[in-house]
Amino acid sequence: METLIINIDNPDNVQVFLELIRKLDFVKSIKTASSLDEKENDLVKEPVEGYNWIAPDRPASESEIDKLIAEMDIEETNGKYLNAKEAKARTLQKLEEWQKKQM
Repeated sequence: METLIINIDNPDNVQVFLELIRKLDFVKSIKTASSLDEKENDLVKEPVEGYNWIAPDRPASESEIDKLIAEMDIEETNGKYLNAKEAKARTLQKLEEWQKKQM
C-alpha cells in the first residue's frame, strides 16, 4: 500500500477531488489532515531542518550523537534497561506465566 500527500491550494476544489477519487475501486481509504485530531496527525507538514534528517545515508552530527548518549544515560539511570541477568530472569518468569496459562 502506498500513502500519498496531496496539497490543494483552493479549498473549494477539495470536495470535488475527494468525490472523484472515492469512486476509484483501488482507493482503500481517504483521510484529510484537517479531519484528524492533533494526536492522530502523524503527517510531517514541514521538515524540522533544511535537509533530510531521516536519510539513512546521512551521518549523525556530533551534537546528535551527544544528545542520544545523554538520553540513553538518563533512561539507564531511570531503570529502563536491563542487564543480561535481569533480562534472562524476566524472560523465564514470563515464560513460566505463559506456560501456566496454557495448561
